Amino acid sequence: MKKIWILCMALAVFTLSFAQKGEVDLKQPLPIDKNVRVGTLSNGLKYYIRKNAKPENRVMLQLATNAGSINENDAQVGLAHFCEHMLFNGTKNFPKSELINFLQKTGMRFGGDINAYTSFDQTVYMLEIPTDQVGLLDKGLQVLEDWAHQASFDSSAIDEERGIIIEEWRMGLGAQDRMRKKILPIIVNNSLYAKRLPIGTIENLKTFKHETIRKFYKDFYRPNLQAVVVVGDVNLDEMEAKIKQQFGRIPNPKNLVERIEVDIPGNTEPLFAIATDKEATSTTVAVLYKHPHKVTATVGDYRKDIISMLASEMLNARFSELGQEPECPFSYAVQFYGQYVRPMDAYQLYSGVKENQIKQALAMLLRESYRVEQHGFLQTELARAKEAVLMRYENMAKEADKTPSPQLAEEYIGNFLEKEPIPGIEFEYALVQQLLPTITLAEVSADAQSGITEENIVVLIQAPDKPEIQIPSKAELLNILASAKEEKVEPYVDKFKAAPLVELPVKSASGAKIISSDPKQGITKVKLSNGIVVAMKPTKFKNDEILFSAYNLGGTSLAEQKDYLSAIFSTKIEDVSGLGDFDNTELNKKLQGKNISFTTNASDTKMNITGSASPADLETLLQLNYLNFTAARKDNKAFQSFISKMKNQMKFMGASPMYAFIDTLFTVSSNYDPRSIFLPTPAEIESVDVDKAYQFYTEQFSDPGSFNFYMVGNFEVNDSLLSLLETYIGSLPVKESKRMWVDRSVALPEKVIDGTILKGSEDQGMVGIVMSAYIPWDIQTRKSLEAFKEIVSIKLLEVIREQMGGVYSPSVQLEFSRYPQATASLMVMFGCDPKRADTLTQAVFDQMSLIMKEGPIEVDVNKVKELDKRSYEVSSKENSFWLNALSNADYMGLDLSLLTPEAQAKIIDKVTAKTIQKIAKKYFNVDRYVRMILAPDPAEMEEE
Repeated sequence: MKKIWILCMALAVFTLSFAQKGEVDLKQPLPIDKNVRVGTLSNGLKYYIRKNAKPENRVMLQLATNAGSINENDAQVGLAHFCEHMLFNGTKNFPKSELINFLQKTGMRFGGDINAYTSFDQTVYMLEIPTDQVGLLDKGLQVLEDWAHQASFDSSAIDEERGIIIEEWRMGLGAQDRMRKKILPIIVNNSLYAKRLPIGTIENLKTFKHETIRKFYKDFYRPNLQAVVVVGDVNLDEMEAKIKQQFGRIPNPKNLVERIEVDIPGNTEPLFAIATDKEATSTTVAVLYKHPHKVTATVGDYRKDIISMLASEMLNARFSELGQEPECPFSYAVQFYGQYVRPMDAYQLYSGVKENQIKQALAMLLRESYRVEQHGFLQTELARAKEAVLMRYENMAKEADKTPSPQLAEEYIGNFLEKEPIPGIEFEYALVQQLLPTITLAEVSADAQSGITEENIVVLIQAPDKPEIQIPSKAELLNILASAKEEKVEPYVDKFKAAPLVELPVKSASGAKIISSDPKQGITKVKLSNGIVVAMKPTKFKNDEILFSAYNLGGTSLAEQKDYLSAIFSTKIEDVSGLGDFDNTELNKKLQGKNISFTTNASDTKMNITGSASPADLETLLQLNYLNFTAARKDNKAFQSFISKMKNQMKFMGASPMYAFIDTLFTVSSNYDPRSIFLPTPAEIESVDVDKAYQFYTEQFSDPGSFNFYMVGNFEVNDSLLSLLETYIGSLPVKESKRMWVDRSVALPEKVIDGTILKGSEDQGMVGIVMSAYIPWDIQTRKSLEAFKEIVSIKLLEVIREQMGGVYSPSVQLEFSRYPQATASLMVMFGCDPKRADTLTQAVFDQMSLIMKEGPIEVDVNKVKELDKRSYEVSSKENSFWLNALSNADYMGLDLSLLTPEAQAKIIDKVTAKTIQKIAKKYFNVDRYVRMILAPDPAEMEEE
């Protein structure tokens, strides 16, 4: 609290300094945050250094190269991205796979803590390094330097990597890829962006010459196009000296290749980007108004950004309100203004369209935009929007000292590549406080229309290629655009209730008693006068966050099969129905400007409440919880709107080969359990009954006394908090009912089930393998299985990716379930050439069998143990970790004493090669599994 007080004082001083000078100088350049050290070396390389404490004992290192696929020549198509891959496959100081091996030994995960991306205009490498071991940070900097100019590009490594990148290309195939290739050239008006998709072409990936990729690296990986970003547990002076010494020695090439800048040609008449596909799963319609990209450089620019933010906030609130009407032609709609590609911004109106209502949805998008032009926004709308914007900035400012290092690093990368401002959130919050009162309703209403222009318009439609989907002609679309300008519309009516959420007093705020307190774990339990117990853990992990949850036993297992879908959807239906006297629109407006969330969900064995709030909004969160138990709403209109959206969302999902594959794998691996539904059919959705859904929901929440309640976050257990808990939870009527779930589980598959799904027109395959077993519920069994899962992940990267070049990103997931019976399910999934599915599957089983037969090698065991320790270091400093821990202590019998760092270290150290071998062999038998293969349908390929 002291830190927050100091921050508020500093912000007040800043605001006063503005006020004393009169009006804000809009021409004043935005400063660079004083907490980040920015410099440029003599060779042109830029650096950003920031000391930051979140997460502890970590440093985020990033290398940005201001070159991407747009800088390729015709012979280099796809090679900017290929370069990114090659930098993980051998450098001067980390030959071949030694880089990944080194990083895994430090407890970092490839793809999570170690990653990179390539886009049209840039390539960025990310590396998180622990700082509590001598020499690791220096090695991390060496990795960055090697990436910057010392990649090996060994010929054999290039050829081996072709297969991996071809599999990445293969994973991207499908309806979205085919439609994107049709619409992108129209959106960018046939500029070079249309010809430089980062993944490249399959022809060039197979045939490019080694020297071609080496030339791209030599030409564009040079210091005057690069930046190094270091954020975390570092000394600024020492780090700056290291960067100067290590990166200042990198030379630029003698003959510099110009980094091209591509413009997007304008268009006077509207362009129409229309694409349909038989495998598309939804319909969307959008209008893009293209603008040259503008950089936010001054206070005046920043003020314009805030005005645009307010306009979007209000127009999107109107779209959300319309979307709750059952007859609305779209399921959702949004307006936003942002960068599309580096030289181009776009004012976009975008919507997900209900079946065969493209023209109606487009007309409504435009109608609402022109409603603002004709009548403007309302003062009540602006007041709420200002509250919402201010709340977001306030929340970020309060968390300034808890901002994660990767988030800060991303901001600095944006400054280097896109000239995005980095004045620091403290400055921004103070500036927003100063500017918001000066922004008028007329300004915001005008801004909402400033993005809509007479030229540079693109109408975008994507839809399933089905006989029942009618695509408007260009003439019809032009007519809709023209008619929208001429249509006279009524002013918007603001539906807002000023009444309080809960009429006070609910109950006299007394009677709460502390029944237990554990200083070592920092956990306090309070018993309220109605007998409800709330378990709480105050923390300082975040300054502006309190997490809240509750559960009781029962869940959807209490519903009979005929009512099962109504039970499943009951929480979602209630979520869109509002609470108490407020429908969903009224409730959203009431909560606008508050940092708060509240939702319920149902699992097989329990009903759950989850919520979060700033400390200032905790009372409102507790009021929502109170209303959920005492005043759930049955809203037939909200129900009809929900069902309409669900039917439209699900109708064409089965057309997607990937959805069909996952649905089949899910169904078969659950042994055809009728209650395991991945994709409900339109008929199943139609069977959902509003009365049964409401009855199920209210029955599950009829007795608050059957729930366990939890709170974690920035609060103090004092009289003020106890009074709030007693007022809104202690006043709930308790029935003291006994509740328990019903065991409706089906037996796990006991044999090999092997199947192939033929669907799709692309040469695209997918393999899914699921192994499930009943297990004893003890920590060492689960830890050993988790270690087995991580070791399998390591081996699959080494073997089926790197050695065989057969996959891009194999996924290995492990899921535990405690009730009705304790089970563990291991799932391996990867995309591949369908002709290699059997070979790659066998390689997966060979690796598992080898671990079960001989045990894992010690180096891999040490890697996963280090990963486990490092993961715990970070997760145990998160509020969500402890909220789940408190809940699982009751639900699963978790011993909270095992969550100390010392206890965790002992548990992890007990995991050995022998325990992993023994446990894996016992529960994951390679002779008992479900495997599904996705392969293209020959008939569909012929049609293409």
